[in-house]
This record gives sequence, C-alpha cells and structure tokens, in this order.
Amino acid sequence: MPITVNCACGKVLRVADAHAGKRAKCPGCGAVLPVPEPGAFDDFEVLDETPAAASPAPTDKPAAPARVKAAVAEEEPPAADKPRKKKKKRKKAAAADGDDYERALEQQQQFVRAARAIAYIVCGLLIIGGVGYMLAFRREDIKSVSESDGRIVLGLAAFGVLGLAAVGKGALGLLTGQGMEDPNQPG
Repeated sequence: MPITVNCACGKVLRVADAHAGKRAKCPGCGAVLPVPEPGAFDDFEVLDETPAAASPAPTDKPAAPARVKAAVAEEEPPAADKPRKKKKKRKKAAAADGDDYERALEQQQQFVRAARAIAYIVCGLLIIGGVGYMLAFRREDIKSVSESDGRIVLGLAAFGVLGLAAVGKGALGLLTGQGMEDPNQPG
C-alpha cells in the first residue's frame, strides 16, 4: 500500500511502503518531504487492506537518509470547476462593486460642482439685488454721500460687476462644469 504525502504546492505524492522514513522529492516544486512511517498518522485513509511487504532488517550502522523519486498521484479534485466559477463570479462582483463605487464617486463630484455653481449664482444675484436696492431706494443717500466723496458710486459699480461675474461663473459652471472643481482636492 503506497504512502500518501501532501506537498505544500498542492501535489499529492504516493510513495511505496519500502521508502518509509526516507525523504521524497516533489516533482512539481522540488521540495524535499519526509515520508512518514505507515501508521504514523491517523489521518490516512486505508485504501487497500492487503498486507505490506516486510521492511528490510535493521543494520548496525546508521544509514544516510536516501532520497526517492515520488510518483505524483493523478487524482482530480472532486469539485475543481465550482471554486473557479465562484472566483470568477467574485471577480465580476468585485469589478461591479468597483464600477458602482466609481459611478457613485463621479455622481457625488457632479453634485458638488452643481451645488457650487448654484451658490455662485445665488451670491451673485444677492449682490446685484443689493446694488439694485441701493440705486432704487437709497438714491438720495447715495447722492448726498457722493457729493462729498465720489468713491461710493465706484464701489457700487464694482459690487455690481462682481455680482454679474459671480452669476456668469455659476451659469457657466452649470452648463459646462468647468471652474467648479474643489481647489483643496488634488488631481
């Protein structure tokens, strides 16, 4: 009855009983494995109940451990295809999860750009509204102040231009998405 040895590379080696206690070389990876004595492990399954050949008589001088070539067992794993399919499904699912994550990240960035553009438009309209209010309802106050100092009119004009620029930038950002990137975010 051959002794079965499992290599770390996944190969199952079958070694003759006569080579028990020696070392066997795995033909797959080249690792040298000790061949256990028959009955040394309880986890071996008995495949054939015929008695094994008698082992050679012990000698007085210690013999150097011999190396034996082991035959690779040609056993197929019982369900080799199913784990591969599961791995492929897992890879596809992971790729889909990655795609979903990328899509969600892009949607979040689009939302932030749109919110930023709307904020520009709202702030610009508030500035323009404030300048319009000053010109419409506080004209007398502006005239009295501008007689002594003409810089108030320049300030209102500058605020009006600033408001128009903010509205323009927000509208351009909504239409094209340009100029609405986060300046603190790299990339």
